[in-house]
Amino acid sequence: MKALGFDTRGKFDDIAAEATKSKDSDQVVTKLSVAMNNCIACHEMYRFFEEAK
Repeated sequence: MKALGFDTRGKFDDIAAEATKSKDSDQVVTKLSVAMNNCIACHEMYRFFEEAK
């Protein structure tokens, strides 16, 4: 989980830099799509469930 979290953080930092530097929305959306795959993978593996009272 920690490795995936750090990788995801790096990807979002890269997205922010790309958005600031180039303003190319297609490139930013492509990078966001790749980063979101990490989010989906992590949330699929690690889930928290609240017990019904």
